Amino acid sequence: MKLRVMGLAVAWSAGWLQAQGPSEADWIARVQALTAAGDVRAADAIEALGLLDLHAKATDPLVDYWRYRLARGLQNFAGRTLETAPGTPGAALRVPERVALWGIAQQAAERHGDVAIRADAAIGIGEALLLAGRHREADASLRRALELPAGNELHCIAKTRLASIAMHTGRLAVGRALLEEAKQLEPQDDSHRSRLIRANLQGAWGEFHLMLGLVDVAARHEVAEERAFGPQEFAVLKRELDLLIATQRYAEVLERAHAWRASCGDSIRPRDAKHLDLFVAQAELRLPERRAAAREALRRMWSSDVPEFAAAARVRSALAALDDGDLEDARRALEGTADLYGQFARMSALIARTRLALHEESVPLPELELELEGVIDEHLAEWDRTEPRPGGVGFLHFRQRRGLLALLMTVRMRRHTDGVQRALRDLLRFSDRGSFARRLGLGSTEVRDALALVPAGGCAVLWLPSMVGTHVFVLADGTVHHFVGGEDEATRAAVRQFRAAVIEPQADAAKIRELGQRVRTGVFPPGAWELIAKRRPLVLIGSEEWGRLPFEALPGSDELYLGWSHAIAHLPSVAVGRWLAQRAVPRPWKSARLSAARDIAPELLARWSLEPLELSDARLRAILEPLNLERAELAPLTPDLGSDGENYHVLITHGVYDPERERPAGLVTTGDGEVLWSDGLETKRVAPHVLALACGTARAARRLGEDGGNHLGAAFFAAGASVVIHASEDLELASSLELAKAFHEALASSSEANAAEALRLARHSVGSRAGFEAPAYHALLQVSGLGYLPIEVPSSRRSLWWWTLLLAPGALAWWLYRERRMRTTPSS
Repeated sequence: MKLRVMGLAVAWSAGWLQAQGPSEADWIARVQALTAAGDVRAADAIEALGLLDLHAKATDPLVDYWRYRLARGLQNFAGRTLETAPGTPGAALRVPERVALWGIAQQAAERHGDVAIRADAAIGIGEALLLAGRHREADASLRRALELPAGNELHCIAKTRLASIAMHTGRLAVGRALLEEAKQLEPQDDSHRSRLIRANLQGAWGEFHLMLGLVDVAARHEVAEERAFGPQEFAVLKRELDLLIATQRYAEVLERAHAWRASCGDSIRPRDAKHLDLFVAQAELRLPERRAAAREALRRMWSSDVPEFAAAARVRSALAALDDGDLEDARRALEGTADLYGQFARMSALIARTRLALHEESVPLPELELELEGVIDEHLAEWDRTEPRPGGVGFLHFRQRRGLLALLMTVRMRRHTDGVQRALRDLLRFSDRGSFARRLGLGSTEVRDALALVPAGGCAVLWLPSMVGTHVFVLADGTVHHFVGGEDEATRAAVRQFRAAVIEPQADAAKIRELGQRVRTGVFPPGAWELIAKRRPLVLIGSEEWGRLPFEALPGSDELYLGWSHAIAHLPSVAVGRWLAQRAVPRPWKSARLSAARDIAPELLARWSLEPLELSDARLRAILEPLNLERAELAPLTPDLGSDGENYHVLITHGVYDPERERPAGLVTTGDGEVLWSDGLETKRVAPHVLALACGTARAARRLGEDGGNHLGAAFFAAGASVVIHASEDLELASSLELAKAFHEALASSSEANAAEALRLARHSVGSRAGFEAPAYHALLQVSGLGYLPIEVPSSRRSLWWWTLLLAPGALAWWLYRERRMRTTPSS
């Protein structure tokens, strides 16, 4: 009906103007008047549509120029309702009309001949084709613009658009290269157009980093884009909502969408409104009280006249129906999902189709396995083409990538007798690609490499949390056991609540236990926990998949904390664990150094809002005293680190965190007020065993799929350490010093000591003391690396036996001499 109204209006307007027979000069004057404000106004849009049909075959380049200007100006009304009379809704320029308008603009530009106009028209039609879902044609049109010598500004726009197409179709490396080229071409003046071009480029960089799972970096680009564009621009809002959904902040999505609608009022374009509806429904699906309404809203979108929105709504509906066990609704929803743009949308559709097929067995499993393998191989190849970042990437951040991998693993286990081994191999293919492992050139690993890291009598655990359930692998006694836990998003929400409670010294113990039980059930499903509870020590491989979860504070056996019942060691990945094991050389501890940053420059304290560390020599010596080593010295913590030949190094200082840095964790040093960051630490030589009593040394931005390369733990490994004891949270000084002393006492009291067991005993000892019962005082230090291997440490008890053996012959001789004297001496 709308199209009929617009057609009649255009035909009437064109007929009237033809009957009047304006000259080309009159026509140009009228077009100039319509476009005087820069863009055609809504009230004049119907007349403008009619004017486009006049003088279509004119040979005057000026007419062609104004036809181009008129068609270009009308683009602002794509998707926006026009009014034929006050209060009467008229026709909307939908995507097909937008493509047609750009076609008129392009034809006029070609006849006019000016290369800048031709390039601008090629870019415009490329954008219109992109909105229409004709992505190959859009790519070709944008590349035509690059073939014209149209200047840096237009080439910057074209490359930015091409980069977005490349990224959305899964070619991240190509997208990055195009963005780098666009960066070299962006205009530097302060005109409105130049600011918009730069803002668009910022937005594209934000898209790139978001697709890599770098939500913190993407957020910085989004802020820069908003400053240039203004908060009302829908492109800015869209990227903000993408970020909120990527970080599971669903309530904020609803708040932001509502505020934006209220501020726009009636001026919101229908296309933007539909896009916003999709965001709102996606967020509401994750909120139980709104889920039913969200499913109904998505069902209404199935009939959208924009194929892109209709298909996206159907995919979301199908996934929600599958979550709720409504297979019939999922089947109906998937019938119209052919017109999808973007890698993540297509992945979501494949996930829904695969889940439905597994329920109904409507697709043969061999075919399903081959299709999933092909997509996973594409992801891995793209990851390999993506340049490693020192701070890592979050390639598995997005639920769709993890979901596809989890489904492939499920199909493996359903199809093959050795499916568990095959599934674990699939997981290792991803974990081997962590940035730390890639920087070290560690290569691929096999299941046997994972089994080799399991200590005698103990077990190791690996995870793949996903939207379709969490795969949990427990390795024990040379066997790989597999368990399936619940959907990861609920567990991650519980992890955030649990962590917030644990780091609070005054937190309620009952609340911590209740939250901890929920988290433990999520990360260790019941069958897995029964296996883990019987085995010690416990090696957690890839525990960073759960963020900054304080595993040591989870409930353990007999209602104790897990860090009290189990010796726990964390390994970033199987590849890094194998590398550490190959490099480690067992040797007895003979010397240690304790470096404390007691004389920190005042300006450094002020810059980071720190308090000076008031520690006496006597108190520091008491920390190392239980070890009874040949040499134990105190030293200031200087930027050169000063670790020369020691077996063990204790560092006591402030940890600082700079989110603007690629690797944000650092150690405050004495001297000229320097901070030792990760990249600087890697150039030093450190002891094989390191205890870092500093806040947040294992803290860094979340990078799912990575191997811990973006915090100080990896820097210590790269500098020569095999075992690092550190914390991802802020530490309390008094309890940390007590933990260190108790740790050394535990090491010295056993002839078969290891760091993980000694820290377990220290946690139990300190946590049992009055005032230190809260997990914040004893559960925030963790052992990373090969902490379950034995350490040969001289003990006070062993030293006593050595002195006894050494002095016994002399004592015996003296006693015999005394007895002989007593026998030969006359009595009185």
